Amino acid sequence: MNEVKVFVSSREIELMNFRKVSKQVIEKLNMYPVLFEEKNVATNKNTNKAYIEDVENCHIFILILWKSMSVPVRDEYTTAVKEHKPILIFEREIFEKEVRDPSLNEFLDEYQLGTSQNFRNTVKSKFRTETEFSATLKESLKEELISAFERPVRLYDRSKMYKEGSKLIEQAEKRLYIFQRKATLFYANEDLKDEFGEEDLELNYRNFELDFAKNLRTWIVDKNNFGDIKFAYIFDMSLTKRKINKIRNEEARSRIIDLIKENLLFFKNIEKQSKDKFKFTALDTPVSGPLMIADNYYGLWILGQRNSISIYHENERISSVLAEGLEAELDKNHTSYNDIILGLGI
Repeated sequence: MNEVKVFVSSREIELMNFRKVSKQVIEKLNMYPVLFEEKNVATNKNTNKAYIEDVENCHIFILILWKSMSVPVRDEYTTAVKEHKPILIFEREIFEKEVRDPSLNEFLDEYQLGTSQNFRNTVKSKFRTETEFSATLKESLKEELISAFERPVRLYDRSKMYKEGSKLIEQAEKRLYIFQRKATLFYANEDLKDEFGEEDLELNYRNFELDFAKNLRTWIVDKNNFGDIKFAYIFDMSLTKRKINKIRNEEARSRIIDLIKENLLFFKNIEKQSKDKFKFTALDTPVSGPLMIADNYYGLWILGQRNSISIYHENERISSVLAEGLEAELDKNHTSYNDIILGLGI
């Protein structure tokens, strides 16, 4: 396996002793510390550019803070966020006679409140002495390595897949993106299923799918007023339309169409109230799925006629890359209430 590179970012002079401690801890864990005081600074490259390139190429990013934070250190942190690096922040506590720079206080306040787009889920710890720092850094790096190499959860039973999906929904606090081929959120209804049965409805959703849709609706209603949460529900327009058209029972079909319109209007109102932080939209091209992204977790489902498999894994970098891809698609293909009604032919 290639060496695990750990970039250490801080003000060099005021935290020199702690940089030395970090080097010792990283090397004892058989990882490679990246500290510029250890490198030959004679280079044709711009020094700041060289710093940034090393951040881009590292596996773990460590940020040590105390009295001040320079512009290059802030740039290194921003690069680590942009590149979806695992980030470990260590804040040395201030004693009574010590003064912290206002810009660093502002950074820490923004981090604590999560008000900046630059902030992501990180491990943040406080310390005072070199001994405390050494112990905290060692444990944090161990936990990061365990998380990075943890095997994904694999499931082969559909009911367990949907139950695991419901767990991800309940845990989501920052973002939740869901792509389902069939728009079960809009039409899954226990009363209709009991009244007509699966054969008349021909939508083939089971109790665990019904529970999933109910849990998702509850989460949406509870969370849509929280300003920092992002949510998107995406479905396959063509497949959903075909499913509706297959319903042979005219009364059942009429009831399903009314239910879809009612729910779609309800969720589109939530979309408007959230100022598009919550989005409900359709794609009119054949795509694979389902897919879930919940905070730092992602879930991929491959559903066949008889055999199915799903994979769940906690990985911030992969989750963010998937989320960015979905967000780009949403920006290009956001559909209105009327667009969806027209596309479904109802």
